[in-house]
Amino acid sequence: MLLSPAPCARAAPPPPPTLHASPLALPRWADAPLLPGALRLVRHLAASGVPFAVATSTPRATFNSKMSRKPELRQLLAERPGAVVVCGDEV
Repeated sequence: MLLSPAPCARAAPPPPPTLHASPLALPRWADAPLLPGALRLVRHLAASGVPFAVATSTPRATFNSKMSRKPELRQLLAERPGAVVVCGDEV
């Protein structure tokens, strides 16, 4: 008996680039919450001496806005020797 593959659900399209680039939206990104467990993971990596980096498709201005109200995460990244953050508009 042959089974036909189930149709794949299509992912939602990404938001239009203007959403990230809009100066009106930029301040709102500061209130964007971290993903569950993200801060705990970064704390653990930092305490264990494990090297890590941040890579995001988010443009730098949006990333900076998102990080503006996350002082502990900013501090953990700043304390890392050779810490790297690469944003989508930099590659």
